[in-house]
Amino acid sequence: LNQEIATPTIERTRELMPGVTGDLVAFETCLYTMTPDEHFILDRHPLHDQVVLAGGFSGHGFKFGGILGRLIADLCLEGRSEFDLSLFKADRLQLKQAA
Repeated sequence: LNQEIATPTIERTRELMPGVTGDLVAFETCLYTMTPDEHFILDRHPLHDQVVLAGGFSGHGFKFGGILGRLIADLCLEGRSEFDLSLFKADRLQLKQAA
């Protein structure tokens, strides 16, 4: 437990919720993924058409859960979407391929 990281959060929590008592027993760092341009990836894999890529939702992907579910389902089941997903194409990022 890194007390230096946890202390400001604990103090603020106690300010906002005065009834909170007791000691911190555990905490987790929240990791998230984000693309360099901060737009999601929603695309089909360029080499494996049966694979759909969906990611880069960072800390706010949950807000788009309903529509993301529909778009991903469309890509999986229909191979396409009725919506223009060009903004979310994976090849826009020019990512380095893993060896």
